[in-house]
Amino acid sequence: ILDHALTKVGGLGWTRESVIEAASELGYSGMAHGVAEGGGIGLLSHFLDRALDETCIEVDDQLHEFDSTGDRLRFICRTRLRQTLPYVKRWPEAAALLAQPENVPLAMDHLGRLSSQMWYLAGDDSARVDWYLRRSALAAVYLSTELYMCEDRSPNHEYTWMFLKKRL
Repeated sequence: ILDHALTKVGGLGWTRESVIEAASELGYSGMAHGVAEGGGIGLLSHFLDRALDETCIEVDDQLHEFDSTGDRLRFICRTRLRQTLPYVKRWPEAAALLAQPENVPLAMDHLGRLSSQMWYLAGDDSARVDWYLRRSALAAVYLSTELYMCEDRSPNHEYTWMFLKKRL
């Protein structure tokens, strides 16, 4: 139901209505919206988890093509950002949902898992003192690029990729 509900986000947003519409189309009662705990935030959480999983799978067999950690991180970030592209017009709504006080723990948990996984995939498995700093810096670069992408109207989001490259 939640995967199908993601196809409704463009028209209905990150809302309970997207889940209700998807459930109805799949032959379930509109009450099935309960599968997305919290309505829109549950749907968004599903997307964030799925996008992280899909990013890990997609980049896994291609990372050997890159020589430096920076190149690997850029590739991983681009891959994850491309997961958001189908929802880019509704992404400010997603960001607003994640910024609501009751949703900040979810947002921080996801961002922490995302940045840790990106560093791990890029080849960093260290436990040095700067572990937190490196992940925080990557999270800041990723989030700023994601927000930049929301306003980028260049062909194929070329300016977004240049923005990312300048920061990593």
